Amino acid sequence: MALAAATRLGPYEIRGLLGAGGMGEVYRALDPRLGREVAVKVLPEEVGRDPERLARFEREARAVAALNHPNILTVHDVGSHEGTPYVVTELLDGETLRELLSRRAPTQRQVLSLGAQAARGLEAAHAKGILHRDLKPENLFVTTDGRAGQGYDWGVLSLAFTSGGRLLAGGSGGVRWIDLETGAPDWIWRLPNESFAQFALSADGRRLVAASSDVQEVAGASTRWEVVFVDLVRAERHAIRSHGDWVTAAGMDAFGRTLVTGDVEGVVRVGLADGSEPHRLCCHAGKVRTVAVSPDGKWVASAAGSEIRLWPMPDVTKPPLHTLPYDELMAKLRALTNLQVVEDAASPTGYKLDIGPFPGWKDVPTW
Repeated sequence: MALAAATRLGPYEIRGLLGAGGMGEVYRALDPRLGREVAVKVLPEEVGRDPERLARFEREARAVAALNHPNILTVHDVGSHEGTPYVVTELLDGETLRELLSRRAPTQRQVLSLGAQAARGLEAAHAKGILHRDLKPENLFVTTDGRAGQGYDWGVLSLAFTSGGRLLAGGSGGVRWIDLETGAPDWIWRLPNESFAQFALSADGRRLVAASSDVQEVAGASTRWEVVFVDLVRAERHAIRSHGDWVTAAGMDAFGRTLVTGDVEGVVRVGLADGSEPHRLCCHAGKVRTVAVSPDGKWVASAAGSEIRLWPMPDVTKPPLHTLPYDELMAKLRALTNLQVVEDAASPTGYKLDIGPFPGWKDVPTW
């Protein structure tokens, strides 16, 4: 029998019925102690009469309550009132996946986004030894309130706050502002629906670099990437072409003056934010997944798979070595007394380059 509005269930005040199913009824309720609305699921009476089922329910509720993940429903409380067991969770605004599917067919972008979010939630649960034994569209909830942390029907790859306290979100479709009062998004950089974008923000929250990839890349197909630099204060944006067409990761230093990218071939590039020819740091064996710059700007880190590499930050105010005339480049290489060429039968060229120290070794000269 459904509970009437204003009924007390433990400390909770029932506001109305949200839904009912074979595993009980779900109500909108108020927690007067915190002044927040919650969802209360009341289990069937037979569960309360069966000590074994009740104990299993309480164990599972405690296990789920220990999880903290944006794609898993948050459990606030579990209890029993006059022999009726109940569980209290966050109150979500939205609809089940089944309800969404009954209204319209989702786009390819939405399918990939929702599927990835569900998979991430399951992965987090499995990591804690918890199995979902009834995964179906009725038990997947698509929310609409981005401030609840469960958000929109687009996947999010990057989040950051600007110097003015505004929230930025990068994901499917591009980079957006998020209004902190209403949760409404607005575009900074809009891409075709089948594209994703991730970004890095300068420490002062005034500048960002964003890299995009087509959704086909996620599925393993070949595609083209883009890189843009955005000055959020001046509302200016320009494309960065000098880092190539196959950038898969982008970052910047604390001041937003130096950009770092990685590409599908494992090459890491470092250059000025004006898009001038970058320095090349070589190389990972596979696609670069992420890059970072140390707070003091002295080091660049990059990762491809499980491999992480640390690079000294090159002097980006000077021309990259690969742009120098041959004679000038050879003169610089000959000045490096901590390098020597030795014969190596196993090498395809018959030689290999060894790094010192050797007799007469000295620090790398300042070029």
